[in-house]
Amino acid sequence: MYLSDFNFPFDQTLVAKHPVHPRDHARLLVMTRPAEEISDRQIKDLPDILRPGDLLVVNNTKVIPARLWAKKVPSGGRVELLFVKEIGEEHAEVLIHGRVGVGQFVECEGSARAQVVEKEPGRIVIHWLGPGALREWLLAHGEIPMEKFPFPPI
Repeated sequence: MYLSDFNFPFDQTLVAKHPVHPRDHARLLVMTRPAEEISDRQIKDLPDILRPGDLLVVNNTKVIPARLWAKKVPSGGRVELLFVKEIGEEHAEVLIHGRVGVGQFVECEGSARAQVVEKEPGRIVIHWLGPGALREWLLAHGEIPMEKFPFPPI
């Protein structure tokens, strides 16, 4: 898997930046069967839409701020890390935009460090050196990976 696998064109104005208020005005995609007609509705319309035997699928996933900007040590070259999966408390599978090899250290905002410990096609694993736990660091310093940005200053 490569970071570029997630690049595709879409209309940025359709991406919600904040929850809608009131919440029941959130958008709802409805497909009626057997005609498979698709319509745009709102959550507040659910009591009028649902019938006995209908299937309601709820997505309760949350996007975490899994993007960190970093620089390679000692060269200072910029890289983007997108955390895909935690592997224990100190390791994570990541996507990296930029060239790195096994053994490469990267430094994130606030002097947090990580080291690339495994690299094979479609898989890069880093060892998180901290300070602090990886999950807490992401929540405090990470960005929501919503759109492609140019590298910010570090």
